[in-house]
Amino acid sequence: MYNLGELFPFITAQVEQKKWAKRSITERADILYKFIDLVEKHKEELAKLLSDETGKPIKEARAEIANVKIGTSGFIERARKEN
Repeated sequence: MYNLGELFPFITAQVEQKKWAKRSITERADILYKFIDLVEKHKEELAKLLSDETGKPIKEARAEIANVKIGTSGFIERARKEN
């Protein structure tokens, strides 16, 4: 049996997902592009953190962080075309 503290993150996620779904594709895209900008701004810091936490070589961590921009941009553009 779960206690309320354990369920809270799941309940919160369900509520927030419903709010997200109500946003227009344009609004969601704008938010995701801001996310990409933040990742780009902090890419070296994020790569170092990823490397430290996973033991990956820094070169691999940098490539993985770079893929965030590529993948997210692709999903955004695909969603725009489908709507």
